[in-house]
Amino acid sequence: ELYRTLHKMPSRPLMSLGKLHSGTLIRRPSSKIKARFVADVLLQGHEQEVQAHCNVQLPAGLEVKLSKVPDDVMKLGKRKTGYTIELVKRPASWKIDNNQ
Repeated sequence: ELYRTLHKMPSRPLMSLGKLHSGTLIRRPSSKIKARFVADVLLQGHEQEVQAHCNVQLPAGLEVKLSKVPDDVMKLGKRKTGYTIELVKRPASWKIDNNQ
């Protein structure tokens, strides 16, 4: 019954993250902005290091997806970084235990 109900639901996303940029986490906390929620990320294809908001402790070397903070929000002066880490690719070596 649940299977039939789920397939009748509209297939539109609950939320859109917008355009995402790929990168590799270099370090957290950042070496440039000394704040615990800021990470240094190397953007793919640009060879440019940027700072991004990162609200969880992550090890260096992970593949991440970033969203760009809109310019009007940056002009308000309440953000330290122009990017936010939205998604992290989980390495195959990370074990997920659903029994806890």
